[in-house]
Amino acid sequence: MKKGYLILFSIIFCLMIIFPLPCLKTAGHQGSNPRKIDSENESFRVIFPDGSICEMSAKDYVFGVLAAEMSPSVPEQALKAQAVCAYTFASRKKADRKIFPPSELDGADISADYHIDQGFLTKEQAREKWGQKADEYEQKLNKIVDETAGVSVRYDGSFALTLYHAISAGRTESAQNVFGEDIPYLVPVQSVGDILCDECCSSAEFSKDEFSQKLKSISNISETNFSEDFIGQKQCSDSGTVLSVELFGQSFSGKDIRNAFLLRSANFDIEYDEDKGLVIFSVRGYGHLVGMSQKGAEIMAENGSDYKEILLHYYPGCEVWD
Repeated sequence: MKKGYLILFSIIFCLMIIFPLPCLKTAGHQGSNPRKIDSENESFRVIFPDGSICEMSAKDYVFGVLAAEMSPSVPEQALKAQAVCAYTFASRKKADRKIFPPSELDGADISADYHIDQGFLTKEQAREKWGQKADEYEQKLNKIVDETAGVSVRYDGSFALTLYHAISAGRTESAQNVFGEDIPYLVPVQSVGDILCDECCSSAEFSKDEFSQKLKSISNISETNFSEDFIGQKQCSDSGTVLSVELFGQSFSGKDIRNAFLLRSANFDIEYDEDKGLVIFSVRGYGHLVGMSQKGAEIMAENGSDYKEILLHYYPGCEVWD
């Protein structure tokens, strides 16, 4: 029996010499942190509006999105939150499109058209935009990108769909109400500081002819009689987004009205000034209002929140992997 133990011990000792312990770790783990991504070797294939495709490093891509989507003058923690959102969004889209590649992207991972995915500026375009502050801002964004490289927002271990918008109306909106898809972490959260900024509220005025023409472009309405009650019932979400509104007896979605009249958001009121012959929209917020508010992130950073706190506030139930 003792001889058997000696043989077994000798075999184990030899295996430890031949195969050091680090080599016996579970497959797929990288060092001591299995969640860390090798950001240095990551890249995205980006398609530009002219149809050209360029493969670039993840860092160059995130820099370009930061330059396009947020002012470098805002606090660093807000910029870090935006950088992580940009990287996570692109990684999510890249993973999804490997399974279901959209033909219009011609094999690319992500579009540089903000109507489709995220905005993007080359470093040359960014420097031209920044003018005399180009050196200062480029250095600042390079630092932000380096310090957040590989950091992502995850839900149940997968990349989250980190949607974001410019300014909320005091409370963000759910993906269900805006896009018709129930996503557990894209739900309304408070962002009350947004309503105090000058850019939160806007208005848009249209003559009766302009209003009629735009409305007819999205409906089969033939006659537009501007009587006192041509604006009917309006249904809104708890966050204030217009879900439906009746105009001239026909129901329209807030999204369709926003698109037809190029409003800054679908959180709006409508009134008719009979004396001036104008239809007036009073609009709150800017963007689709789902996910992180960029203005809200800026305000949270100014009040001492770090980028992880910002992200976990706007994407409840998620984790920040670094």
